[in-house]
Amino acid sequence: MRQRTTGLVALGAGVFFLVLAVLLRFYAVPTLEVIPQDYWTHYTATGTGSAFSPQSLKTEDNLELTQDITIKGNLHPNPPAPNDSVVWDYASELAFKTSSPCAEKVFIKNQCGISFSNESVAFDKHTAEVKPGWAGDKVDDGATQDGGAKQVHSGYISKFDFNLSKKDIPMWDSVSGTAQPAKYVDTEKVNGLTVYKFVQTIGTADKPLHIYDSSKIPAALVGDVAVDGKNTPVYEYSVTTALIDPVSGIPVAGDQQVRLTAGSQDGTDTNRLTLLNVDLKLDGVQVTDTNGVPKFNGDTPVWSDHGYTAQAVRDAKAADRITLIKNTLPLISLILGLLLLAAGIFLTLRGGTAAGTGAGGTEGVAPTTEEREGEEASEEEPTKVIPAVAPEKKPLESSATEEA
Repeated sequence: MRQRTTGLVALGAGVFFLVLAVLLRFYAVPTLEVIPQDYWTHYTATGTGSAFSPQSLKTEDNLELTQDITIKGNLHPNPPAPNDSVVWDYASELAFKTSSPCAEKVFIKNQCGISFSNESVAFDKHTAEVKPGWAGDKVDDGATQDGGAKQVHSGYISKFDFNLSKKDIPMWDSVSGTAQPAKYVDTEKVNGLTVYKFVQTIGTADKPLHIYDSSKIPAALVGDVAVDGKNTPVYEYSVTTALIDPVSGIPVAGDQQVRLTAGSQDGTDTNRLTLLNVDLKLDGVQVTDTNGVPKFNGDTPVWSDHGYTAQAVRDAKAADRITLIKNTLPLISLILGLLLLAAGIFLTLRGGTAAGTGAGGTEGVAPTTEEREGEEASEEEPTKVIPAVAPEKKPLESSATEEA
């Protein structure tokens, strides 16, 4: 009876752990693997290179260039975000360091602006891929401000899919305004974290990609005096490298080598005007408090001493705790549940057999002393039939009467 009770308890516990494994894997994980709606970050990418100055109308060399990017989750987008999506707003500025006053006012002090953009995009909150068809999608950047066609976001931007695989991914290129394939090339280690390396190449040095026609670059600057007044073609050649934590989809390091040039109307002039030629590397990130609120010293952002990569690696490792819930705990729960089920079935069946034998007779039970003595006696003596009632005897008085 005790074995049967223990078996039933084990069966119940086994079922519990099996159900727990299913809940952890298929309910808890989808709840945790979501893009935060109230996300906020501010980071920079810097490099030394050449850029066309809107003030001097010529290309300046050996400039200290900074790409300043702020991303903020939009809690109340208009129009509303599609189902199962979040909306992020982007503000980006490209500027160079200067000691003289500059007409272009930018976020970072002592910088002279080259270009800026404001963007709004809706992401699938589970995969981080751009949600197509959202009416609020906006790209207001140098190309659109300079007479280029309206652009619509697609692919992946600053966050990638959870559990990223080793295959090409469409990555948004803000320069051309298109999602071009980024190819998986290697697996590396960054601060002890295993990351996937993706490389996106647009155009070549000899044959850059025509991205739009500028209305603000005088044709005389590129030698097309005869067609002065017409828009000037702008070309891009870029190589973007992203090192991404495959579990969380967070980029932990990256850089972009980009060259923008303006050429002749027919695209044959190889001596194009250089608009931008720089290798920008992610390096700085603004400090936030435990609630994600950015920290300032007066009007100046407080930058992390550890840099972009160190902060991103910490964020990725914190997000990797999802792996414990997604893989480790469900596996342990599954194994434990199966073992308990097996033990419960075994104990229940064994306890039931023992109980059934005890109720039906002495099979499997040692005979008592009286039973053994009775068995021995039955073997030594022949079987006797004992009458149930003794023979009837006549009364003495009746016998005497008969004699008389």
